Amino acid sequence: MSKKEHVSATPATMWLKQHKVPFEDGIYEYVEHGGTAQAAACFGVDEHNVVKTLIMQDEHEKPLVILMHGDREVSTKNLARQTNRKHIEPCKPAIAEKNSGYQVGGTSPFGTKKNMPVYVEKTILDLPFIYINGGRRGYNVKIDPKVLKDQLGAVEVQCAIEKESLTASFRQITKEPRFLISALLLSAVFAVFGWNLPVLAKTKTNRYRSDAPATISV
Repeated sequence: MSKKEHVSATPATMWLKQHKVPFEDGIYEYVEHGGTAQAAACFGVDEHNVVKTLIMQDEHEKPLVILMHGDREVSTKNLARQTNRKHIEPCKPAIAEKNSGYQVGGTSPFGTKKNMPVYVEKTILDLPFIYINGGRRGYNVKIDPKVLKDQLGAVEVQCAIEKESLTASFRQITKEPRFLISALLLSAVFAVFGWNLPVLAKTKTNRYRSDAPATISV
């Protein structure tokens, strides 16, 4: 963790103090699109213990909050089904900020501008501790995850899915020499003709990638 520094109050920390919730300051170097991986590296903890706050909306454009492990993605399809909604999608950055009152990248579930329903991935509550945004970029608070349910009133859901990793896929391919050669030849062809590989970069339907700037907050 970074050295001790004075942190000015935020709506989130004021909410925590108002509800008599003990917390520890977690200050780290904010990196654009660094996400929970950056925070986890700075704090020296597993990214699974760093919770991201995502602002989403349903088919009626009514906002909601979903709290997810940093190393997991949200299945919006499963989230919609479990919350009796037809459709859920991430809010655009401007809409997310309007709903939460926080800057994207510094969104906390505590002390939000609008009163929104909050959902939390069930396994987060089983962790001994979590780091979650404290209302400012580069600032997390370390708390007992039970606070999310007991004080914040978050409803348990199970909509986590594994992050897709192109790096992991590439490593798997390289285990087979013939696949490696084919991949290298294909890459060379695409490079010569100036083509790109949209299929490889595409995120599967109903999977919200944590590095998307629309709602990421750590």
